[in-house]
Amino acid sequence: FNFIPGEKLNTLEAQFENDAQLIPEFGMDSTWTYYREDKDLNGQINSGDKVYLYGGMRMGGSNYYALNLTSLTSPTLLFAIQGGSTGFTRMGQTWSQPVITTIRLGGYSRKVMIFGGGYDPRHETAGQMFSGEDLGNQIYIVDAFTGEKLWSASGTASDSASVTVSDMKFSIPSSVKAIDTNGDGFTDNLYFGDLGGQVFRIDFNKTPTSTSNLVKRVRLIAKVGQTGGTADALNQRRFYEPPAIGLFTDSASRKFVTVALGSGYRSHPLNIQTDDHFFVLFDYDVMRSDLLTLTATQEALAEASGGLQAVITKANLAQLTDSSTAGADVTNKKGWFYDFTASGEKVLTKAD
Repeated sequence: FNFIPGEKLNTLEAQFENDAQLIPEFGMDSTWTYYREDKDLNGQINSGDKVYLYGGMRMGGSNYYALNLTSLTSPTLLFAIQGGSTGFTRMGQTWSQPVITTIRLGGYSRKVMIFGGGYDPRHETAGQMFSGEDLGNQIYIVDAFTGEKLWSASGTASDSASVTVSDMKFSIPSSVKAIDTNGDGFTDNLYFGDLGGQVFRIDFNKTPTSTSNLVKRVRLIAKVGQTGGTADALNQRRFYEPPAIGLFTDSASRKFVTVALGSGYRSHPLNIQTDDHFFVLFDYDVMRSDLLTLTATQEALAEASGGLQAVITKANLAQLTDSSTAGADVTNKKGWFYDFTASGEKVLTKAD
């Protein structure tokens, strides 16, 4: 089968001719995600089974599509999400590969599609400084079978989001990382980075009664990409890929999560102005069950009094060097980072 969105039909001739031009004519160059439901577990797609495909357009546009491929002889469009439409007004180019997962909602399980707000093309300009608000500074959760928007977070107050997070200023082109910390089959947390060198965690409520209380908090856990100046090219670290997550126990028997990801200016791979790193961050708060019982007032007090882990910066991390044969000394640190030795070295793939 072939799938061509209606808005790309008028580009087919230009793509076929392939004339030389400064900016090429982009088609559908994103990575897609499949969902397969084999109810009778017979390894075949029979009556009652499902095969769905979900994906965006990357530099080809700002929409997402879900395709019903249960029957390859008669595939259909399941739904489409149009960037710029109501509820998705400030979406960027759809670079974020969708994640299909299961959450609790209203006493039932709900299959959802989760994705970042996308990429702001202004980052195609080499050395684009961190100032103002990017397009794509959102996280979306939609019903995986209908496309209904269930919840969103944005850094823009006018975005009609479920919650406004002032720190979410920059594009989120990466996929999110969904984790189930207690092994019950439901997603408990989301991790993701942005193009401002920031890393966030979203905590789901354990028993949400509606979309209004689906999420407990959106928390900035690390800020390792800038020092605050708008002309600080050295520290303009960008995260284009989702982190790898691990669960560990320290020597004091405290459980914590490691969040591993690397920075690199993907749109300008020859960039040598930025000092990029690979980071492994230690998140102790995510394993604390008491956090989900705090009211907003109690949480604010806990944060002010140091009862919550402070935002991680480079100063909180141990540095790993080529001569560190025993690894980094993380005593009293919140993780570690490796500073690449050669000028222009960067990370352009996801951690695993």
